[in-house]
Amino acid sequence: MTTTAVPFAIIGPTPCRTPIVGARDPWFSQFRDRRNAAAACLDCPFLGRCGFNAVVLAATHGVWGGVSLPGTAPAELAAAYTTLLRQYEQRRGIELAGTDAPPVPPLPDSAALSRGAGRSTAA
Repeated sequence: MTTTAVPFAIIGPTPCRTPIVGARDPWFSQFRDRRNAAAACLDCPFLGRCGFNAVVLAATHGVWGGVSLPGTAPAELAAAYTTLLRQYEQRRGIELAGTDAPPVPPLPDSAALSRGAGRSTAA
């Protein structure tokens, strides 16, 4: 029996949840220049869990865990997910110390990625 991973709830302030007055949302902007958003993620205490959530939700767009997702290109998306899961593995002891941290989830099915399933636009 396969257990489905559940996304983490965001508790507390994070860079992506802080309103930017008079500016477009850099985390889910339609524009490709998301470097500033990705850099802001690096100080976030939710960094590893955010990447975990991107994989669990099969997100295809936006900046998650400091990584700008490439859209529905399956090979590029699988590479981004691999980076995010490696980051989660490295950070889960820091971010989830003293808890029963869930293991690294499997990559989403490649057929689902090619169909663009999970086009989530919210971290």
